[in-house]
Amino acid sequence: MITNCHDLAYASQNEDKMARLNRKMRDLRTRVGADDEDVIYPFPEKPKGMHLETLLRLEQKDFEANKEKMRILSGQISALEAEIWSCLQTWQRDEFGGLLKWMTELSVIRDLPRSSVLPEVE
Repeated sequence: MITNCHDLAYASQNEDKMARLNRKMRDLRTRVGADDEDVIYPFPEKPKGMHLETLLRLEQKDFEANKEKMRILSGQISALEAEIWSCLQTWQRDEFGGLLKWMTELSVIRDLPRSSVLPEVE
C-alpha cells in the first residue's frame, strides 16, 4: 500500500481530540441533513421520513461529543490560568525590582507613592 511505502498518513490520523470530535459532530449533523459545516448551531430538526428514535440517538451522540469538547476546553483553560498565575508570580518575585528601577529611571513613576506601585508579594 502506498501509505506504508512513503510513511504517509490519512488526514484523520493526524487530528487531535478536538478535531475528531468536531468531525464526528459534523458527520452526525450531515446524517440529519444539515448544510452547515459549523457545529456551533443547535442540532437540526428532524427531517421528513426519519424515525424519531434515530434522530434522538444521533442527537444524544452529538450532545456527548459536545460535552467531551467542553470538558477538554475546561481543562485547557485551567492549565492556561495556572501558567499565567505562575508567570505573574515569577515576574513579581524575580523581575519586578528591575522593572521598578527601570521605570524610576525613566521618571515614569517617580512622583507616585511607593505603596501604590509595589504589588504585594507572598
